[in-house]
Amino acid sequence: MKKFFTIMAVVAMVIAGNSMYAQNFGEMAPQGMGPGMGPGGPRGMNPEEMIKARVAKLTKTLDLSQEQASKVAAIYKEQMEARRAEREKAMQSGQRPDREAMMQQMKADREQLNAKIEAILTPEQQVKFKEYLDGQQKRGKDRGKRGHGPDGKPGTKR
Repeated sequence: MKKFFTIMAVVAMVIAGNSMYAQNFGEMAPQGMGPGMGPGGPRGMNPEEMIKARVAKLTKTLDLSQEQASKVAAIYKEQMEARRAEREKAMQSGQRPDREAMMQQMKADREQLNAKIEAILTPEQQVKFKEYLDGQQKRGKDRGKRGHGPDGKPGTKR
């Protein structure tokens, strides 16, 4: 009798686990996308919120005028729409894109985006923008470094 109840308890846990998984299945990010990279984008932001956040950051960092901020927002919107179209085209083809080619395309897109933004900035703002981009690049390289390394310093590789 004890075995019967144990087996029933295991079966009940499996059924409960499967039903919880099924309830969250529609909210999960597509295969190959990490946490926060699903339909809501990073940190659950929709595209318009992401654009506003990026423009606000640049406005604060570069002291953008209202006209410059609206132009930067338009540039970001254009870029996001182009990326969305590329993703949809890739998904419709059914083939998995080459990772290296995709990385090269993203780098080229980012450089083009930065060039468009730089074109609407004053010379002083362009200097600040380059410093901002250098800081972004440095943070990106440091992103993979966690904890303390063999030298005891935080942020160094083990």
